[in-house]
Amino acid sequence: MINIQKALKKLKSKNFKKHCKKLSRSYKNFKNMFDKQMTEELSLHCDPEIDHRIKLLKKDDKEL
Repeated sequence: MINIQKALKKLKSKNFKKHCKKLSRSYKNFKNMFDKQMTEELSLHCDPEIDHRIKLLKKDDKEL
C-alpha cells in the first residue's frame, strides 16, 4: 500500500505535470516537422521537372 501512495503522490506532483507538457510539446514539434518533410517529399515527386532532375542526378552518380 505504501508504494501505491508514493506513486500517486509522484503522479500528482508538479514536476510530473511539467514533464508531460514537455513531452506533448516535443511530440507536436516532431509531428509538425514530420508533416512538413512529408509534404516536401510528396511535392518533389509530384513535380515532373524536379523528378526529371533527380533522375538525371542519379544517372550521373551511376556513371561516376
